[in-house]
Amino acid sequence: MDPFTSTLVALTLTASTGAAFVGIHRHQMKQHKRRQVIWRNLATILSGEFRKGSNSWFKADPDVVLVELDHVLVRMDWYLVSVGDSSVPFTRVRAQWIAGEGAAFTLRKKTRLRSIADRVGVMKDVVLDDESFDGSFFLRSPHGAAVLRRTLTASIRSRFRAVPDRQRALVSKEGEVTLSWVLGNDNEETLESAIRLIAELCGTGLQDFVDVTSSCRFVAPTGPWDARTPLRAVRAVSTGEVAYALIVRDGAPFMEASTACDRDYPRFSADLETDPLPQGLLRDQDRSRATQIGRATLSFDGQRFALRWSEFPSAEQSSVASDLLLSLASRSGGFR
Repeated sequence: MDPFTSTLVALTLTASTGAAFVGIHRHQMKQHKRRQVIWRNLATILSGEFRKGSNSWFKADPDVVLVELDHVLVRMDWYLVSVGDSSVPFTRVRAQWIAGEGAAFTLRKKTRLRSIADRVGVMKDVVLDDESFDGSFFLRSPHGAAVLRRTLTASIRSRFRAVPDRQRALVSKEGEVTLSWVLGNDNEETLESAIRLIAELCGTGLQDFVDVTSSCRFVAPTGPWDARTPLRAVRAVSTGEVAYALIVRDGAPFMEASTACDRDYPRFSADLETDPLPQGLLRDQDRSRATQIGRATLSFDGQRFALRWSEFPSAEQSSVASDLLLSLASRSGGFR
């Protein structure tokens, strides 16, 4: 082939390749704009906020939807995963547990490789006694089945099934829950279901907490999605103030009531039903209150008296607990 022909062929191939890249980019931009319309509509439907990103040749900033549902601030965006010389975009929906770190787990579609890993003991599949769900998905967690049944409720499992089957995964670790799947042109209904899944999961225990503290002043979480202030409720009376907190640890929600005390008392922690209390701690009226609180641990850490329940108390029990804590904090005389 003579030099002129070689040059002409090279220029033709270069032009064809360039045209192909331009065509691909235009198609991506068209899809991106369509997605932006859907995400903006979703933000409007859920009274949230849409933040427009970019998808230029040089830099891709994700679009973002921020929605607050039942005091859980959920963030939806997309990110890139490198695969060899290319990258694959994933939709990502995230939020922090409303209190504590929640249960740690990874939930993915069951594959032959994961089934083999389960049989040989490399990765153990946690069974929830939901035959259809257990047969379709692989659940890995350091917690037992009882904790995960309480966390991954029938509603959560149903919503996870509705997530597009494109490498979907639900992961909870270090206080944050992430739902992800390969980016596509999903409609508002699909995306809303994913957002509600995260909000419902991260809000574990919220309704019980609200019911128990209905007579208190509720202090809603504030701040960015990844640095929210704690959820609290406060009961203020003439003799002081008691703060209630919701805590989720290892997937189990429980409640704590506490009040400040600056006296130099000895530190202690005791189960009200089984452990002996420090001598001289309870007066007659306080002894009566202690029997009405239910199964709880009473403690003093040098700065505050606190009661912690392993199960949610009734509203009446939480009110009695408030009276007991304020009485202890205002008491005169010491104990040992």
